Amino acid sequence: MRFLKQFNSSIIYILAAAAIITFLLHRYSDSIVIGLVIIANALIGYFQEISADNALDKIKELLVSENYVIRDGQKLELPSRELVTGDLVQLEAGDSVPADMRLISADNLNIQESVLTGETNSVEKTEEPITADNLPLAERSNMAFASTAVTSGSGLGIVVATATHTEIGKIQQDVAEVKAKPTPLMQNLNRLGLGLSIAIVIAAVLLFILGMITTCTACQRC
Repeated sequence: MRFLKQFNSSIIYILAAAAIITFLLHRYSDSIVIGLVIIANALIGYFQEISADNALDKIKELLVSENYVIRDGQKLELPSRELVTGDLVQLEAGDSVPADMRLISADNLNIQESVLTGETNSVEKTEEPITADNLPLAERSNMAFASTAVTSGSGLGIVVATATHTEIGKIQQDVAEVKAKPTPLMQNLNRLGLGLSIAIVIAAVLLFILGMITTCTACQRC
């Protein structure tokens, strides 16, 4: 299906029509060349999509990190996708924060939160409670957020949100809900294809009329 989708383009439709017409006119070399162009275009698009998917799969593998978790009094090493609300997670320098957590212990803990806040410098974290409400993410010093990275120190936090309930998960959901829109290049190509199609039809009609007039004129002379 992915390969067949490469043929869903107005330009391809025009090329396919041209290949059929040249074949019917016994201009086989032209028909073969046009057919090869269509197939080459489809193959290039197909392998580009495959390469993009492979790159995404590799990124996903990197995101599946493991952390030390204290659950039911036992210290376990679990993948981040298996965490649940209420787990105690130990954070060390170099770790990726696997979920949104309320810190209950922080020893010189600094976390890089640029993926969420855009702040390039690491943020110092503390376990002290915060009384203010509706604080921006960058000012929630007693919280560690999923997908951020521990740059120094260590800490211990209680998981309060996982997966799509995390701050980064909410952003991913918002992005997923955005409707797909053709790129400017594809929009221009579609407009070009439509314009060419209309021009070809008009030219064909004019040539047909001109041919009829020429034929009728020739018949009258005879």
